[in-house]
Amino acid sequence: MSDRHNSLQHKATIKWFREASPYINAHRHKTFVIYLSSSALESENFSTIIQDIQLLASLGIRLVLVHGARQQIDQHLAAAGKTTERVQTNRVTSSDSLAKVLEVIGRLRSDIEARLSRGLPHPNGQVTHNLVTGGNFVSARPIGVVDGVDLEHAGHVRSVNTTALNQQLAAGAIVLLSPLGYAPSGESFNVNALDLAYEVAASLLADKLILTHEMAGVYDADDNVVSEIQSDQIDTLLEQSSNSAEIERHARIAANACIHGVERCHLVSFEADGALLEELFTRD
Repeated sequence: MSDRHNSLQHKATIKWFREASPYINAHRHKTFVIYLSSSALESENFSTIIQDIQLLASLGIRLVLVHGARQQIDQHLAAAGKTTERVQTNRVTSSDSLAKVLEVIGRLRSDIEARLSRGLPHPNGQVTHNLVTGGNFVSARPIGVVDGVDLEHAGHVRSVNTTALNQQLAAGAIVLLSPLGYAPSGESFNVNALDLAYEVAASLLADKLILTHEMAGVYDADDNVVSEIQSDQIDTLLEQSSNSAEIERHARIAANACIHGVERCHLVSFEADGALLEELFTRD
């Protein structure tokens, strides 16, 4: 029984590898921007997501990771007995709040870098280490006053230094971007991570923008996950179906990215083990 089980498992592995081979070749040297939401960072599955990202890097895929921090910032502020107002999707970020935002983002970034720095073992006993880099690739401007409220240090992306990003990607580095942008005056601005992922992908004309979310994707009117849709059909689909406001925003960001030069966008659940690899290396 054990031998038969091992044989079936062996055949399944070979079948999967043969089916994945065309995708491995197609994705090599392509640029993927992956958005890791703040919820994804808290997921029990986060360690395996990092392993899968390391695998993508080892296959020669150029990776830009954009991480969120909203949930962690909320928790940190609550622990300090503070709250911040939100206007639409943006946090009102005072100078005092910004200091705490920078503290949380610094801690998250350090943790992600440490996880990505874990070596990948080789059969001969050697270990390969990923180079992870970051920097002031993103300039930002203040959002200003919205609905009568000054958002202070909350910002919009002004521009992305694609030349510098491409230099890092060409050197084989994984570029890790936090939800921050910088002004020529030296000011720091807290930017929306999902918007940042879109801006980076569109600026790079990335081959893929991959957005992680706890849900499996966008649902149609019959509550079935939509496996593929054209960007100009998103509005019609969302009008005819019932999705959360957050999923709708992800879907519209994805559609907008495709309209502005990103070849393909994916919504991938961070709750499903191996969902990223399944999305990229299987036919369905």
